[in-house]
Amino acid sequence: MKILIILPFLLAYCAKVEGLRCYTCSMTDEETDRTCLTDPDSAGIRDCDRKYCISVRMDYLDPKDTIQSLLRSCVDNPTLINVVIEDDTYRNYYRACQTDLCNGGIGKDLSDTNDNRNGAAITLLVPGIGTDAAHSIVVSLTLILALQIVLFLRHV
Repeated sequence: MKILIILPFLLAYCAKVEGLRCYTCSMTDEETDRTCLTDPDSAGIRDCDRKYCISVRMDYLDPKDTIQSLLRSCVDNPTLINVVIEDDTYRNYYRACQTDLCNGGIGKDLSDTNDNRNGAAITLLVPGIGTDAAHSIVVSLTLILALQIVLFLRHV
């Protein structure tokens, strides 16, 4: 009977889930507003229900390192992960990561975020562990706690 009193609180605790936070904005060389490139915090931060934060930057080869476009977003399945593709006209930087606000910086390298929020320049992608990993741990610990409470109440 006492477990019926505690159960709603445990379920409410388990139900709280936070998604991945990503910068979300876009710009092209034709726009005068460069906020997406220079200040992604002001350009937009979104709580995403997706697995990856991405940035896709396209630079002209001539003049060198002149940006043509930049996209920051969140997706479930990135088209490309952490590669640079070059043709006769453009150099394209495709970046994908799985930590909060890891798609910052200027979009060329994972290690170029303004405040190093993404840690090392290498992103390790482990199949089966996504944004729900923390939730699974919380649920497991909550169930263990609930079991301990039930066992305790049986002896009281």
